[in-house]
Amino acid sequence: GITFTTNLADMMQLNYDEKVNEVQRLIDQWSKRKITPIGKITVVKTIMLSRFVHLFTCLPSPNKQLLKKIESMMFGFIWGGKRDRVARNVFVQDYKDGGLKMGHIDSFIKSLKISWLRRWHQTNAPWTHMFNSTIIGSMHDLLFFGPPYIDKQLASIDNSFWRDVLLAFRSYKELPLKDDNIAGNHQYDPLWYNEKVKIRGKVICYKSWIERGIWYVRQMFSAEGLLMSYEEFANAYFETPFTVFLGIRRAVLNSYTARMGENLVLPHYPGHVSAMLRTKQSSNKVYELFLGSLNLQEKYKAKWNRDLAQEFSQGEWEIINGEIKLFNPKQKWMQYRIIHRIISTNEFLFKIGVEDSKSCTFCGEEDETLVHLFGGCREVRLFIGEVTNWARDLQVLNRSSEPSMSEIVLGGTRNTNFAKMMMHMKYFIYTCRMNNKALSFLSFIETMKSEL
Repeated sequence: GITFTTNLADMMQLNYDEKVNEVQRLIDQWSKRKITPIGKITVVKTIMLSRFVHLFTCLPSPNKQLLKKIESMMFGFIWGGKRDRVARNVFVQDYKDGGLKMGHIDSFIKSLKISWLRRWHQTNAPWTHMFNSTIIGSMHDLLFFGPPYIDKQLASIDNSFWRDVLLAFRSYKELPLKDDNIAGNHQYDPLWYNEKVKIRGKVICYKSWIERGIWYVRQMFSAEGLLMSYEEFANAYFETPFTVFLGIRRAVLNSYTARMGENLVLPHYPGHVSAMLRTKQSSNKVYELFLGSLNLQEKYKAKWNRDLAQEFSQGEWEIINGEIKLFNPKQKWMQYRIIHRIISTNEFLFKIGVEDSKSCTFCGEEDETLVHLFGGCREVRLFIGEVTNWARDLQVLNRSSEPSMSEIVLGGTRNTNFAKMMMHMKYFIYTCRMNNKALSFLSFIETMKSEL
C-alpha cells in the first residue's frame, strides 16, 4: 500500500525510503547465494523491482538522485558490488539486441505513467473527471495533437503526478515507431501542433479547419497521394483564405514529400496513440520503444569484426545474440561473456597483472585470446574436429558442413541442435582451462550424457 501524508514531499520520501530499505535487505539476503548474473536479473525483476511498481504507478516519479540510487543498488547486486562489465543501456535490451532483459527503471516508470492514458481511454471512472479538469481543452486534443500541445498543457499544470504523466507521454510521442504497419508511415501525422509543420517558426492550429474534420497531414494530399492545389482543397473541404492555405501547404512541403501513399482510413488514431491503445500489453510495447531509443555503446561488435576479419550485418548480430535463449543459465551467461568479451583469458589476466604469462593454457605456444582459446589453438582444433565428427555421426550436422570460426566462437549457425552442442563444447573447454586439465573427447561425451 501507500502511506499518505498531508505533505506530498514527505509522502514521497516516506514511501520510497521504506521500499529502498526493503530492497536493501533483500540484496543483503540474496547476495549470500551463489547465482549467476542472469539469475540475479530474475531476482531483481520479480522480487525487487516489483516492490516499487505501485509507487511508480500512483505517485510522482522519483527524482534523479533517488532513481540513480535505486538503479545503482540493483546493478551493484547483479555485478557483485563491482563495476559494470557491460554498458547499462545495452544490458537492459532484449537478447537479440545484445542485452539480458534487465529492467531499465526510467523507461519502466514512463511506461507505467503512460498507462494512465490508456486507462482513461477505456473507462469513465470518477478519477478520469479529475484528470479532465486538470487539462485545458479535451483529452481528444491531447491524443491527436503533436508534442508542442503537451508543452502548452504542462505550462498550466501544477499537479506533479499528472505533470509526470504528460512528460512521459511527450517523450513517447517523439520516439521513432518500429511497428512495420506504422513506422515510416506519415499518413496519420497530426497537422496541428506538429513540430515539422511551422509558419514563421511556430507550430499551427486552426479551429476552423478542425471543425471541418481536418486533423492529419495526409488530408493536404489528394486521393492519388499528390499535394493538393487550392482549388482541389476547396472542392474537397471548404474555401479558406488563399494565403492561409498557401502558408500551410508550404509548411507541409518543407518537411514532407510531395507525394504520399494510400488514402486515409478514418476514424483512426495517430501512430503512437494507436500503438499505445492496441493491446492490453501496451505498456510493454511502450517500454520497448523507450528501450529502442537508448544510445547503445556496442564496441564488442567492432572488435569481433576485427578479430574474425568479418563484417557482421545487423541481422547476423541479432541471430548471434538471440541464440543464447537456447541455453541453460550457466551456459547462457558464459556465451554472453564471450560475445561481450568479458570472459577471462590469459592475455587479459596477464595485462592486469593476475597471471605471469599470457600463453595458452592448452598449447602454451601462442597468446590465449578469445579466438585462440575457442578455435585457434591446435589442441582445441583437434578437439573441435572430434566433436564435429560426432555431430555428423549423430546427424546433427550435415556431412558436407564445416562450421566457420565465427560459428564456433560466436554461434549463429541457425542449427538449433548443433548450436546447443557447440555451447556444451565451449563450456567444457573453458571448464578444462579453469581446472588446468587437458581436453578429452571421451570426458566430453560423459559430461554431455550426464547433463542430458
